[in-house]
Amino acid sequence: MNALTYDHVHPRARGGITSWDNIVTACGKCNRKKAARSLKDVHDMQLKKLPKEPTWPELHNKARSFPPNDMHDHWADYLRLNDYQA
Repeated sequence: MNALTYDHVHPRARGGITSWDNIVTACGKCNRKKAARSLKDVHDMQLKKLPKEPTWPELHNKARSFPPNDMHDHWADYLRLNDYQA
């Protein structure tokens, strides 16, 4: 199975930031294909959904479907889970 990565819609190499409205999921192959380019520069790629910040209830409900301790460390940083651990 190909693990999901997160991709910056507006690439970090071009000033994009890591924020809910600039991050989408992508398989590793697509993430490498897009690289540091904008989507307009990659003609055969398009977003399936626009990125948006989820509400806490949406995020909590999605998290329930993941097995415990089955998340890559980078996702924890992105989701800012480290900020909320006791």
